[in-house]
Amino acid sequence: MGKRMISDIKEKFDLEQIRELEKVPYPSLSETLIHDLNNILAFIMGYTELAVEEIPKNNPALPHLFEILKATRQAKDMLNRRSKRCPERAAGKGPGELPKVNPLASLPRGQEESILLIDDEESVAYVEQKMLAYLGYKVFLKTSGLEALEAFRAQPQGFDLVIVDQVMPDISGTDLARELMTMRPDIPIILCTGFHEEATPERIKDLGIKDLLFKPIDLPQMAQTVRSVLSAPARG
Repeated sequence: MGKRMISDIKEKFDLEQIRELEKVPYPSLSETLIHDLNNILAFIMGYTELAVEEIPKNNPALPHLFEILKATRQAKDMLNRRSKRCPERAAGKGPGELPKVNPLASLPRGQEESILLIDDEESVAYVEQKMLAYLGYKVFLKTSGLEALEAFRAQPQGFDLVIVDQVMPDISGTDLARELMTMRPDIPIILCTGFHEEATPERIKDLGIKDLLFKPIDLPQMAQTVRSVLSAPARG
């Protein structure tokens, strides 16, 4: 797994290219480009975090994996600053800073709740599916918004949570959320976005969406947001 994973990372991620982006004036970084770069970072970050969990803790490759995570989080911070919508990092944590110990061991876990996951970008969808499965959830993956709509229509009570990407070719995440809540008003929904001015925390609350996940999504962010939404009391 290690050699193949490192090879995939080398193909998908060039730190020098990311550093060069820092020199590009903001207007030349389009929403589409930021969306695509976030998807690449999501792939790298997700599989690297899963690799950290799977390899023995005395493996000499572990420090290298933490360096990959540090670099991807630095790139994530840079893209966030370019996209106008980034929440500030917690006080005391510099960009890309990682603790020396494994931060993933104490993540909140699922209790086999059923999650409908929707993202048209297959590489991102598959790593998010693996992350959720690792956390203890049952995941039903759809890479088409319209197919997800049909699956939900066939069994609206079969899911405890929906996680949907905002930017999809057949239907936007917010439009899909409206359709799902028409069929089942109490279904909790989390919207994923990398760059989209309509998907602000205030706007999604008005739509009835419970929370946002900002791409690229790391494992702690996924674990904490999903657990928080599922643990929130239902509102009648």
